[in-house]
Amino acid sequence: WFNTFPIPFGNSVLVTVRANADHCFTGYVNIRGTEDLPVVLPGGIALPTTARLHLQRQDWKEFQPLEYINITSMPTGTRGLVFQTGWAVESTPVGGSHAGGGYIEGCWHFYREHTEPFPGMVVGTGVCGKEIPSHGNRCRSVNWILLVQDWIFCFCDCLHTAVFYVLRHRTLACVQVEDYFDSGYYFGADSGITNGLPFTNQLSGLPLFQRTDDGIERISAYRFHNEDPLVFTDGGALVWRVGAKASGPGETKCGNKVPTNGPLPPVPPPVPGPPRPVPSPAPAPVHEDGCADGTCDAFCDNKYMRGCIASWDQAMDLRKPTTGAKCGGQGSKCAAAADACGPGWSLCLSAATPASIEAFRTAVSADTCAKGDPRSFIAAMSHSNQKFEKSGPNCPPSNNTGDNGCAGEGWGCEPICCGGGCVVPSCPNELWPHETRIHIDMASGCCGKVSAQEVSGVLCCKDGSDRNGQAATEAGAHNGLGRTLSAINMTSYGWVYTW
Repeated sequence: WFNTFPIPFGNSVLVTVRANADHCFTGYVNIRGTEDLPVVLPGGIALPTTARLHLQRQDWKEFQPLEYINITSMPTGTRGLVFQTGWAVESTPVGGSHAGGGYIEGCWHFYREHTEPFPGMVVGTGVCGKEIPSHGNRCRSVNWILLVQDWIFCFCDCLHTAVFYVLRHRTLACVQVEDYFDSGYYFGADSGITNGLPFTNQLSGLPLFQRTDDGIERISAYRFHNEDPLVFTDGGALVWRVGAKASGPGETKCGNKVPTNGPLPPVPPPVPGPPRPVPSPAPAPVHEDGCADGTCDAFCDNKYMRGCIASWDQAMDLRKPTTGAKCGGQGSKCAAAADACGPGWSLCLSAATPASIEAFRTAVSADTCAKGDPRSFIAAMSHSNQKFEKSGPNCPPSNNTGDNGCAGEGWGCEPICCGGGCVVPSCPNELWPHETRIHIDMASGCCGKVSAQEVSGVLCCKDGSDRNGQAATEAGAHNGLGRTLSAINMTSYGWVYTW
């Protein structure tokens, strides 16, 4: 596979080649160009003389259901356009590789300004009109839609007569992974052939679609935007979500408002430029360090959980809401234990549901919890409910998923704990049979009233992943093809011109 990238430069060009582990480089690079001529993209767009080409890359990493991922992201004060994107996924779909993964329903959001509100501009086309209602008696059903900027083109069946109409409405019924890459039906895999159909051309391509007998699915695709530029005027981002789920009634899975029933609105006259959106920050990237002081203190190899050093003066209720102030590490003491968690992270099990407890149990093994660090880091849930006090060695029943709360006193009130400084209690089955660990402080060691003197800090879990089980169940139920949403491994890159 090859391509030609128009790279603008000022006075000179430096080409750097990175060798492999054997200090060997195999291949060649052709550099052709000229001076004092404008750079014009293949689609005919001339770039300003100050334009420069940048690569933004996301290395292979595990992402959880319904996470937002920045494919490209530019700060406020930056202008430019997205030139090309690449995207690759490796997953183990529930039900086997030929069942497909729920991540394929993920939407692509383009934010043309750093402050553009969610969902931004949903980029792509869709073939699923059932989320758009028919309009009066004129159309029985909407067959398909096409999104071009803020315009929606709908094709519907009106008493066996084809009707084509246009709405200027910031909404979209359906968009997913393959639509963005100019394909459809799960890259052909939903058309009855079970495997996708690879293709390559000058605009987009699917070089790899692989489903193995051991249940693994691998997909790699690219998309150029030289014919349909994604232009940002004051920072912005191209964001993809792992799967999709509407936040409430009246919304599509991508977060747009669904048009209501009624007569077709007239096509409005052209307006001078797009309306300025109400300022609202785009989804911010998650800080991988996990702790409010910009570090990771423990369990840094786990994709889901971090240990963050924290202390406080008085006995603390671990479920006290965050105050928004940063604390922890060698810095200030915490007014709330949750303040020690960084942006995109929250105190583990602070909002415990059956699904989130199961997600924690799955993402953090008993061995990791026990041996991942020699210190002790606590989560915001008591290790048992008092109703199990007389259950004996089977306490609580294995795979219990009930929220034990964050008790301030009584039997079972001690918080869940990870690290070598934690101990296995007489009721050891809450998360892992016979291997659940807790923090013990005879003076003040309950989840709702815990002293910082005997603990190293708190456990912080990545937002969204702490609700993985719920996300997977709900997203699977909302997926029209019955697919379950699960974690994926993904890498991506974006070439961006800025000026």
